[in-house]
Amino acid sequence: YFNPNLDDRFTMTTEEAMRELSKNYRITNSMCDKLYQADIFRDLRMKKGILYEDAQVQHYCLHRAQKITYTAQPLYYYYLSPGSIIRGEFSVRHYDCITASQERIAFFEKHYPGAVAAAKARHLELCMQMVYQGKDNPQWEKLRKSLISHVRSRVETATVREMGRNNIIKRMLLCISEPLFLWVM
Repeated sequence: YFNPNLDDRFTMTTEEAMRELSKNYRITNSMCDKLYQADIFRDLRMKKGILYEDAQVQHYCLHRAQKITYTAQPLYYYYLSPGSIIRGEFSVRHYDCITASQERIAFFEKHYPGAVAAAKARHLELCMQMVYQGKDNPQWEKLRKSLISHVRSRVETATVREMGRNNIIKRMLLCISEPLFLWVM
């Protein structure tokens, strides 16, 4: 949300923008809060039939951009639909964000190695969110177990540094005990 006392407006490098995108902080996955030059989408399209399709193309857009400028100042209003992906009922299709995150990590490993640790930290955070959100549905048990196994696997020190204290604690809880993790969440 916009705070006139904290509005920072600046231009950043593509590498800096990729790190911000990985953190989902200033530069987010959402396409609706950005202005793009038309030629960025020349041969780039969102995949049909998936959720979080903007997360699967946002890094390509930033990669193609010649200049990336950020402002926290609201320049238009956006309607929040009660039936939207984010506010609607959780379904197995929400796991599409995990696939998008994995694809982004592979892209960063190739083009932006300085943003890989932040992307991996965000990926682990998404995995933990999906473990929690799918907790009450036995239909997703296999997916949940796969995510838990992934979160419990070895993590590089650089990724841990990017995770932040709360996510480090959540990961440790999940490594110790899934019921404890779910209770704390």
